[in-house]
This record gives sequence, structure tokens and C-alpha cells, in this order.
Amino acid sequence: MHLINPLVAGIRGAEIGSVELLERGTSTHAVYYKDFPATQQYSVQPIPLDSFGSVTLYVEELVDVLVRDQNGVLVRQFVAGDHAASVEVISQSFSGVDYRDGTKGPFKPTNLASVLDLWKTNSGGIDWKVLVGGNVVTIGEALSSFAGLYYNVKSYGALGNGVADDGAAIQAAITAAAVAGGTVFFPPGVFRTTVTIQVPVSVCILGSGAPASKLAIDGNLFVVQCAGDDNGGTRAIRNMWFGSINTVTTNSTALVSGAGARVLFEDCLFGNDTTTKGTHAQLQNSTLDSLVTFNRCSFFEMAGNNIVIAGNTGRSTFRDCDFKSIFTGAQSTPHIFANDSMLIEGCRFDASSLTSGTFAYINYLSQAPLGNGGAKFVNNRFKSGAATLAAFRTSSTVPRFGIWESGNSFGDLATGFLPLYLEDGADGFADAAMDTAGLRTHGSRLSRSFGAINNATPVNIDAKNYALAVIKRTTAGGGGALTITASLGSLGDALTVQIVNTTGAAVTPAWGSMFLLGSGATSSITTGGSGQYKFDFLPIGVGTTGKWVMTGVTLTI
Repeated sequence: MHLINPLVAGIRGAEIGSVELLERGTSTHAVYYKDFPATQQYSVQPIPLDSFGSVTLYVEELVDVLVRDQNGVLVRQFVAGDHAASVEVISQSFSGVDYRDGTKGPFKPTNLASVLDLWKTNSGGIDWKVLVGGNVVTIGEALSSFAGLYYNVKSYGALGNGVADDGAAIQAAITAAAVAGGTVFFPPGVFRTTVTIQVPVSVCILGSGAPASKLAIDGNLFVVQCAGDDNGGTRAIRNMWFGSINTVTTNSTALVSGAGARVLFEDCLFGNDTTTKGTHAQLQNSTLDSLVTFNRCSFFEMAGNNIVIAGNTGRSTFRDCDFKSIFTGAQSTPHIFANDSMLIEGCRFDASSLTSGTFAYINYLSQAPLGNGGAKFVNNRFKSGAATLAAFRTSSTVPRFGIWESGNSFGDLATGFLPLYLEDGADGFADAAMDTAGLRTHGSRLSRSFGAINNATPVNIDAKNYALAVIKRTTAGGGGALTITASLGSLGDALTVQIVNTTGAAVTPAWGSMFLLGSGATSSITTGGSGQYKFDFLPIGVGTTGKWVMTGVTLTI
């Protein structure tokens, strides 16, 4: 209830005059009271003034007060009233309505009641409480429910200004999260550390997006390490940028080690700064139940080094990732050293910046066989460039484990296609399936050709990785027996062997023990002739690994 004080004091010039009360900004008469307890409501107007030009009136809303003398001439006009529902509020924080033209927006008049009611509208609760999960609780109770979910590194003392050493603060946040499991949050900033950040089981790292949140090592150390046996637990690292600052580092950006380690990196960026010169991902998870996964990550190679080294027996997966060389010199080390438990799917490889070198994107035969089923490379794109490039490279002429490669794209329209294999004349096979730099390059198995120009020694066909073998005898007088052996295949594989004879004498195939022959298999091929032999790899008997069973032969003699 509001007493209109100027009327109580009296208005000079309005003696025996009158006053009119209008609802604020309108021509509607306002309700008024003659006592504070509001025992009776009045609306009759105009209201007479006494000989002092005064009257005692109370209102509970904002009103326009129009005071006139006894002749009806307007003497004074003002606004009065301060009831909560009608206390006028003009603020940049709340929308109101202009009394004059009805326009709406900030810095327009509204009232205190409307402002206060916005709390309930937006929070769902009254008395400064909020509605959470169907329960009305205090703000403190609501905030406390998030305390165990997100551990903001800045709450533990990290500054993220690229100058302060935030390592201890970051590790403190991770230690707190590890007690019961939780997410450590990195707001935007450059978080410099002089120590390797250890990420234990049941902790997730969440950034504000790469490159908004950068964890940068200042020293020749790992940036982040996930070590130890996860014992069925997991770790996830998302939306972060990993690199270095101030000091050139040749160490790995991320190290995953230990039996059973299960770690996910997602939407992260590695490198792309001037001081990160080492491998980005060094994987040493050492058992088959371990799994390291990279989804939608970007790797930038800065110094002619490897990007990934999978020196392990554990599984690793790369999906929808980008591997790009920024380095512009000569490079001979591959982007990825792969083991036989690796899956690379839907990724893009770009080393077009390299100027020279014996480079291959993936070296998948750099280690001994591990018995994990073979590597798989599916639906990737390998960009060609000025340097001598190949998609895949072996470190032995006889592969140590099988691979599955399908749906990949080699090269691009701008710079040509990456060579899968070279062609030798009209026969369409590569000399020992090697390119000009001695790098072993492959397409899908059914489109791979294994070739040999042989005049005396036995020919061993790498039947695990090649569906076509073309053998040429060319030297004059080089006829006689041609010994042919082959490696194991996978059940159901098909193999075609083409023998071309230009020696001037007959050549007789002599097949090894891995072949189960049919009619015509050992018939001589006269000079100028050829033979084509078709096989399927099938099980022969109980408990055997199988043999190459002949299904057809065509001789051109």
C-alpha cells in the first residue's frame, strides 16, 4: 500500500481543487483507498481537495496523478505508487512495453511483479528454487548434483593462458575425478604443462573443441599417457588439441600402454604447431582384449616422422580420421606402422606436400606375425603427390600376415593416381609386384597381380595376398621344369596362375605340395605358348589346413 505523500502535504494553487488518479499510462480511473488498512475501496473521481490542497489517499499500483485548481486548470502532474506488482522496472535485462507507442523490448517499462514471475517461469520453482527432475530444490542443491560429473580444471587452479604451468592443477582435477569416476572439463584456453598428464581408468577428458582447448607440453615428454591394465574399465578423451609449446618435442604426443587398455580418442587434433615433431600416437596396449580407438581425429605430421606406431599385440581402430603431412622435405618413414590387429576405415591420407623420399602411407609388415587375424583397410582415400608414394608397404617380399583391403581410393584427379602396381607390356602384371622405389603396393586381393620373370629358380606365389600370378620364362634356352610353390590361402580364395613361355624351348610346370592337381596341370607349354590354371583354396580331409585345388586349365600351345 502506497501513501501519495505530495497530496498529504498539500499542493499550492490547488486549494479547494481536485485530483484525478489514472492507471499508469492510460485514461482509466484507478482504485484508491482512504486508510492504510484498505478497509474500503473507492473509485469515484475527481476527488476533492481541502483548503490546503491536500487529501489522504493510498494506492496499490502505479498511477498518474493529475491535480487541478477549483477552476479545473491542471496545476501539477506526477506519477506515484510502489506496490510490488506495479513498481516500474526499466532494464537491459528485461523486456517491457513503452507506454506511449506500445513497442516492446529491453529498456522499456515493465513491473517488479512481472520480473519476479520470470523466475518461476524459467526455473520451474518458487521461493528462488529450481525444478530438477520433477523435484523443487534450492540452487545449491541443484549445483551440487553436477559437482561429481564435471571437474573443471580451472576450479583446481589451472589458468589456461599458455604461460602458467597448469600441470599440477590438471592432475589434481583428474585425481579427484578418478575417486568415483567423472569427467574432467577443459574450457577454452592453452593449458601449458611441464609434466606428462596421466589419465587413469574411469576418467573422461572433455574439451571445448579442437582447437579451442589445447593441452600443450613444454618439454620433450609425452603430453598424455594412458597406462596400466583397465580391468574392464574405459577411458575417453574428447574435443581436445594435443601438441607442444615453447620447446620442440620429439616424443609421442599420446602414449597408450599396458595389458587390457581400452581408450577412446574422439574429435581430437594432434600437432599442427611448430614445436610438435614426434609421433602422435604410440600404442603399446599388449593384449587382445585391449582396444584403442580414434574417431574423427586429425593428425598433422610436422617433421617427416611417423604419425602412429602400433608396436603391440592389442587392437586399434581408426575411423573417419585425417592424416596429413605439413612437412615439405624428403620422407621415407610411413605415416602408420600397423600391426595385424588394426582397422583403418573411412580415413583420408594426404602427403602431397612431400618433395621426395621412398614413402608409403602404411607399413603393415614391419613386425612378426601376431596371430590376431590380419589388418583391415576399408574405404580410405590415399592422395598422390610429387614424391614417390605408395599406399601400402611391406618389409618382406613374403607377407607375414594377411590383410583385408577393400573400397579404397588411390590418388586424385588433380595429381593423378597412386600406383597400385606397375604393368609389364600387355600381360598386365607387375614385376614382383614392386613399384619403382621398391615399395610393395596393393589393391584389393582379387585385383592384385603377382609377377615374376624367371628362368631357372623356383617361383613362390604369395597366394595369401594375390589372386593372380603371372610367370614369364623369357631367356633363350631357358626351357625345362618350372617349379611353382605357394603360401596358404583363406578357405574359398580363388587363384589364377598364368605361365608365358618365350624361351624357344618347352616349359613343364612342376607344382608344389600345396597344389592338388587335375588333368593337364603338368602338360608342357611350347615356346610362344601359355597356360592358365585356376585354383580354389579348399579343405582336404579332416584336420587339414587346406590346399589349392585345381578347377580348370587352359593351354595355348
